[in-house]
Amino acid sequence: MGFRLRKPRPALAQADPERQKAHKKNSKR
Repeated sequence: MGFRLRKPRPALAQADPERQKAHKKNSKR
């Protein structure tokens, strides 16, 4: 599981790049 945390899911980020942006925005707020 450690390697999973260190290696972010590129497929997920590529499939939902906007989703990650929204998540970051929510986290900042």
